[in-house]
Amino acid sequence: MLALGNDPGLLAMKTLADGRFFGNKQMNGRTLWETDTPVIPGHISIREALYFSWSLPISVLITGAENKDLLTEKIQLAREFVKLSDEERDQILEKASQAPDRDKVEYYKDIQS
Repeated sequence: MLALGNDPGLLAMKTLADGRFFGNKQMNGRTLWETDTPVIPGHISIREALYFSWSLPISVLITGAENKDLLTEKIQLAREFVKLSDEERDQILEKASQAPDRDKVEYYKDIQS
């Protein structure tokens, strides 16, 4: 939390795991990743994921919006946003931790036993 003491602008990126929270990730007509057990909507909602991030001490959330519908959805969620309590954030973490493909979602984390 040292950064917060110096009052910087903190950016949040990849809050939806670069698309890996969903059933699949496609780019240029090619499937890069897919699962039968997505985090969203299988365990948490888009609202929960974004509200979780917005409830942290960030200045800006940079999120993808590949089309007008996704952009409109995120704008509406931002307009309705109410900061979550620590307990509400913990509940979302608990629900998301139940996703069986969690290690694939966070592929960039090489956790060794």
